[in-house]
Amino acid sequence: MLALYLHRNEFSGPLPATLGSLSKLQRLHLSSNDFSGTIPASLGSLSELLIMHLRDNQLSGTLPPSLGSLSNLTHLNLINNRLVGVLPSSLGSLSNLVYLGLRDNQFSGALPASLGSLSNLQQIDLMQNQMSGPLPSSLGSLSNLAILHLAENQLSGTLPMSRGSLSNLKVLNLDHNQLSGTLPTSLGSLSSLTLLDLASNRFSGSIPSSLGSLSKLEEMILRRNQFTGAIPPSLGSLSELKTLDISGNQLTGALPGSLGSLSKLTHLILNNNKMNGTLLSSLGSLSNLQALHLGRNQFSGTLPSSLGSLSKLEELGLDRNQFSGTLPSSLGSLSKLRKLHLFRNDLTGAMPASLGSLAELQEMRLERNQFSGALPASWGSLSKLTYLDLSLNRFTGALPSSWGSLSNLGTLFLSRNKRLNGALPSSLGSLSNLTGLGLDGNQFSGALPSSLGSLPNLRTLNMSGNQFSGALPSSLGSLSKLEYLNLSGNQLTGGVPSTLGSLAKLTYLNLSDNWLSGALPSSLGSMAALRELFLNYNWLGGTIPASLASLTKLHTLHLRYNRYDRLEGQCVPAALSSVTDNDMGPFHEGRVRFCS
Repeated sequence: MLALYLHRNEFSGPLPATLGSLSKLQRLHLSSNDFSGTIPASLGSLSELLIMHLRDNQLSGTLPPSLGSLSNLTHLNLINNRLVGVLPSSLGSLSNLVYLGLRDNQFSGALPASLGSLSNLQQIDLMQNQMSGPLPSSLGSLSNLAILHLAENQLSGTLPMSRGSLSNLKVLNLDHNQLSGTLPTSLGSLSSLTLLDLASNRFSGSIPSSLGSLSKLEEMILRRNQFTGAIPPSLGSLSELKTLDISGNQLTGALPGSLGSLSKLTHLILNNNKMNGTLLSSLGSLSNLQALHLGRNQFSGTLPSSLGSLSKLEELGLDRNQFSGTLPSSLGSLSKLRKLHLFRNDLTGAMPASLGSLAELQEMRLERNQFSGALPASWGSLSKLTYLDLSLNRFTGALPSSWGSLSNLGTLFLSRNKRLNGALPSSLGSLSNLTGLGLDGNQFSGALPSSLGSLPNLRTLNMSGNQFSGALPSSLGSLSKLEYLNLSGNQLTGGVPSTLGSLAKLTYLNLSDNWLSGALPSSLGSMAALRELFLNYNWLGGTIPASLASLTKLHTLHLRYNRYDRLEGQCVPAALSSVTDNDMGPFHEGRVRFCS
């Protein structure tokens, strides 16, 4: 028998040791089954074997050193099993090995230096194991190596590189290890390299300018390290580069203008650094750019209108910087934009009407700026919008009724603009996908629309600190998924609707500082999930319902400053005495009597 093809079946149990008796076998394909147990040492007797594919099984135990006797083996694929232990140094005897695939196992210990003897090796895949210790310098002798995947291990030490080694290497993937030290300038001599991924390690120091010599490089991923200094202008020479990700470091200095020459760049990700300076108009030359993330830096100045030339841009993240000035109307030309994050800057002025043309927009976060003017009615046509946060700005005027057409909107936050006013449009009740609505800290007035009860997915509703008046709509009791309800600090009148007792998932209810009156409905005792209840500063009176004793999860209860100052002839449910934050005393202390 020359070949045994049994892959992609449902075989189970251990591999028979008798496989080692197939002396002429050249190809062993047992992948994608349910084999378990150890790999038989007898497989080391298959002297003619060229290919061993045992991936995607449940094989366990250690790798038999006898496999090092397979002198004709070209492909060893044991990916996605449960193999453990150290790699035997005998692997270095597989002189004809081209492919070594041991990904997604539990191998541990150091990489054998003997791997450097595998002169024909083209690909090493040891990702997702528990390998530790330094990288053997002998790997630099693998002149035919094209792909080196060692990501998601526990490798440590520095990166051993010597000029002229690994000349055929195309992929170097070492992300999610514990490698440290500075990057050697000799990295720039890997002339065939297309992918360099050193993310999530502990590298430090400056980025070598020699990396600008990697003329074939398509992806450079250096995120989540400790690199310092400025981005080398030489990176602007990487004409094939598509992804540049150096986020999560300690880079300083300005953005090099040379980056505007990277005509093939699709992703420029530099967020979470300490970079400063202004954005150059040359960024508008990156005609293939799909994602631009510069958030959480110290960039300043105005946003260049040339950003509107990035016709393929899908994500624009400039949040948490010091940008100022108005938004360029050219941003409305970004027809493919899905995410616009400009929060936590010093941007001012009114919203350009052109933003209403962003038909693909899904997320718009503009909170914590100084934007002003009216909320654009044209945004009601942003049919794909799911997240809109305009909190902590200076917007004025009413909430456009056209926003009720935002059928995919899941989150709407307009909190603390202070000057938004007028009555709420009943069209808000059409936002059937809304899960969070925050309108607190404004001057909205009038009655709460009963259509709010038509929001079946709403979990958070905060309308505190406004001038709402009239009665609480009984329709609020239909919000079956509601967990947080805050209507405090308004001018609401009438009683507390008994329908609120239907809010079985509500954990927080704040109706304080209103003009509510009458007795509390006994149905409130049905809100089994309730943890915090604030009813203070109203005109509530009558008997405190005994049903409140059923609120076993309640830890905060505030009833003070109502009309419970004369409680003679009644008592408060004794179970409420154990509430940790208990402020339900009447106007005069010492008047509350708990039921025995």
